[in-house]
Amino acid sequence: MPTLVRALLPRPTALGGGAWQGAAHGGVWVAPAPGQPATRVPGLPPGLDVAALAYSPRSGLWVGTVADGIYYLPLAASGTFLPAVRFTTSNGLLHNQIRNLLADRAGRVWVATHGTGLAAWEPQSRLFRHYKLNASGLQANALAEDAQGTIWVGTEGQGLYYYPAGSGRWQQLATGPAGSPEAYISAIVPLGAYLLLVQPQALALLDGQRRTVRPVPLLARNFLPAAAVQAGPHPIAWVATQAGLLCLDLTAFLAWNAHVATAPSLALTGAEVDGENRLPTQLGKLSAQHHLVSFLFQGLSLSAGDAPLLYQYRLRGLSEGWSRPSPAAEAQFVGLGAGRYVLEARARYASPTPAAWSPVVRARFAIATPWWQQGWVLALGVLGLIGSILVVVRGRERLLRRQRAQLELTVRQRTSELRQKNADIEHINGDLLVARDAAEASRRAKAQFLANMSHEIRTPMNAVIGLTNLLQNTQPTQEQGEYLTAISSSSQNLLVILNDILDSSKMEAGKLSLEQIPFRLPDAVRRLSTMFRYAADSKGLLLRVEVTPEVPSAVRGDPTRLQQVLVNLLSNALKFTSHGSVSVHVGLAALPPPDAAHVTLRFAVRDTGIGIPADKLNAIFEDFSQANASTTREYGGTGLGLSIARNLVQLHGGQLGVRSEENAGSEFFFELTYPMADAALTQPEAHTGPLPAFEPALRVLVAEDNELNQLVARKTLENWNIRVVIAANGRLAVEQATQATEPFDAVLMDVQMPELDGYAATRALREFFPDARQLPIIGLTASVLPEDRGLALAAGMNDTLAKPFDPTMLHARLAYFTGRQLTVPVDALVPAAANEPPPLA
Repeated sequence: MPTLVRALLPRPTALGGGAWQGAAHGGVWVAPAPGQPATRVPGLPPGLDVAALAYSPRSGLWVGTVADGIYYLPLAASGTFLPAVRFTTSNGLLHNQIRNLLADRAGRVWVATHGTGLAAWEPQSRLFRHYKLNASGLQANALAEDAQGTIWVGTEGQGLYYYPAGSGRWQQLATGPAGSPEAYISAIVPLGAYLLLVQPQALALLDGQRRTVRPVPLLARNFLPAAAVQAGPHPIAWVATQAGLLCLDLTAFLAWNAHVATAPSLALTGAEVDGENRLPTQLGKLSAQHHLVSFLFQGLSLSAGDAPLLYQYRLRGLSEGWSRPSPAAEAQFVGLGAGRYVLEARARYASPTPAAWSPVVRARFAIATPWWQQGWVLALGVLGLIGSILVVVRGRERLLRRQRAQLELTVRQRTSELRQKNADIEHINGDLLVARDAAEASRRAKAQFLANMSHEIRTPMNAVIGLTNLLQNTQPTQEQGEYLTAISSSSQNLLVILNDILDSSKMEAGKLSLEQIPFRLPDAVRRLSTMFRYAADSKGLLLRVEVTPEVPSAVRGDPTRLQQVLVNLLSNALKFTSHGSVSVHVGLAALPPPDAAHVTLRFAVRDTGIGIPADKLNAIFEDFSQANASTTREYGGTGLGLSIARNLVQLHGGQLGVRSEENAGSEFFFELTYPMADAALTQPEAHTGPLPAFEPALRVLVAEDNELNQLVARKTLENWNIRVVIAANGRLAVEQATQATEPFDAVLMDVQMPELDGYAATRALREFFPDARQLPIIGLTASVLPEDRGLALAAGMNDTLAKPFDPTMLHARLAYFTGRQLTVPVDALVPAAANEPPPLA
């Protein structure tokens, strides 16, 4: 026999009657009848610490333990139990400490576990379903099912939760403020249409249908979570307390509770005006003064006896809101103004949850209006006010007429002045428009002049430089080589001057932009030594190019424009230095942090030349300006180099500075910030030496109207094992390309030609050869304007080269567009080719 029983469950008659007993550390026992010995339920551990029991005819016996989860004894068809199945956190439970169990009429088994909420075993799926009743967690203690099939859960500090049958969702019913003793429910016992709630310090009845909770008036306290109800005409509740077992007859309370559910009656019993008793229905109209008005009312209940009542009232005409419910059966009003009023009052029984209100009772009265607030007084006041307003208005009108006359005179004067000013402004605007149009026309004429000048100069320069390059490849004598080198150097200087003029025009129009590509900055700076070694040696000067080791191997920026700045500064330094040295120094302006993504570099070009007078330091950066006129006569130059260098440095975000002492030398310096780049992403160094021949030979059509340029193109191409066909204009080029029995590998197309220009000829060829890879067309134009390159690409050309063309770049373009494999990689021939806009391929 168990010594300490924690759970007691009636045993169905079909199984033999009696009761199951769950013992502390003693397992589950069957007590068949009073006086007969109890027997242990087989199939369970003998020392099982039982906390709760539940039985369902659809599943079997469920045993909840203090720390070992649940043991389930399935019910066989023969009425015996099958071997036990154990459920723990590893197969569906939220916690192994079981607080309570409930088997409902639907066959579900509800499980309240320690501090983790609620779960239910579903007979269809034979799995546990978890319920999260709120967001902050839940400590469920008690479980019960009422007559309507609603599941009720009692919690610690959060009142009741209920799950109406078929609703599919949980709802909360507060039994007191959160955390208060009234919000702790330790046991729930069904009692017909009600449920008996056991709280730590009170008992209450829950009406499951109305969802109302009414306390049971008792003096007993300190209830334990164990209770039972004996049903019948006179229900009796047995509740365990710390002082012993409490037996409570609930008959009278249930009857009173049924009556409390109905509303009481209410009557107005009296009224007072300034301490004088009046009948509430005969107050009538009170005099026009401040009064103290009081009303008395009384609630009556023949069924609920002396049950406590709560009252509410409102005085319509003063407020539409009801007063707070109060047990005081009186209403007082002080200082009411004139008007009509209606007192309304109602009553209900006092209970923790709202009860029905009684019908509203009313009393009507009025307060007279004082004489100074009556209509005739107000009318006289209004008439007097209107008269005063009329006097003020007429005086104001006279003043306004005088002011309006003065204003009209002022307006006429100002209008006349404005008309004259508008006429002057329109005249000035006309002059400005004429000046703007003239300036625009001048700008267009200047741009057109520069474009024409560039074209006219580049066309013969192409022949001069091209023939010079060809002669240099014929193994001339030393004297002839010096002459050819001088011609080539002079031609390149002329191109530099021409490019400076075009760049100055672009800067003036705001059309010059910078590229952002990775390049090897130290290598680009060191190439200056090769470029200017001959010029320095010819003047007996020492040329030094220094790049400190801290300079990154690769940065992202525009190498062409950086080289243009340094070339201009170094050219000036060599030009104005007759003895001594010229140096270029590049280093860090400041040591960057280890994880820096940018670096600031300082560039300096120093010389020991003639220097610059202090009063001329600002003038040297102006367009077409030098220190003085004798400088131009002695040293030459256009005066654009420093201006272009300054503008390019500013375009990079820096400032070009100068320190100089006359007859002692000069230093030009600037600082630029570059993003660091991966050296592996930069273009390789340019190939040096003779350009390789194409194998097998190429067949190229050259459209060129200038005979010298025809000669240059033919001789240059033939040196690369290319068979050349010449067309003197665009029309002949189209005919030869479309009628040739042997196809051409590429076309070199001049732009300005008689009969049919290069754009029109390209468009005509693209009608026959729409695939740019089948017949590549490379434009050779004396124009270097970006818009002309755009026209060429739009006409269908694969790419363009400016005259005079660089043989290395032309060789690389032909190799790329014809897809020929060379012994030298194409991208090693011309690294600058990658810096231009992408060609058609």
